[in-house]
Amino acid sequence: MQGRPAAFILTGPQRFSWHPSEGADCWSGLVFSSIRIEMDESSAFSPQSIQPPLGSLVREGTSLVARATPSEFRGSNTVVLEKDLPSAGQLSVGFRRWQVVLGHGTEKRVLFKVGEPTDSVPPMSEEQ
Repeated sequence: MQGRPAAFILTGPQRFSWHPSEGADCWSGLVFSSIRIEMDESSAFSPQSIQPPLGSLVREGTSLVARATPSEFRGSNTVVLEKDLPSAGQLSVGFRRWQVVLGHGTEKRVLFKVGEPTDSVPPMSEEQ
């Protein structure tokens, strides 16, 4: 599966699993372009010291990966979210809390949060 598109599931019974998405045409959900991922530095941990929990992010080498379960019980236990980043060399860091955002500054909208104490989708404001 390396180098092929994949869907990373954030909610529901298959939470923190990934599925090959090439050629998929019968799924429901939302697709956003131009999203960003922000990590909470206070949730950082050493992936060399502990097994990264499902749903955590790990920055290593030139990639940002999410710890996930393969849908077909075979394949990698990570899914690449971003590649070709500046090299971190031999260093790596994991994050238990992170969020998916759209936009910048006053236009920034948090689409989804992952982490302790609970994962959440932000409530809709009356303005939205």
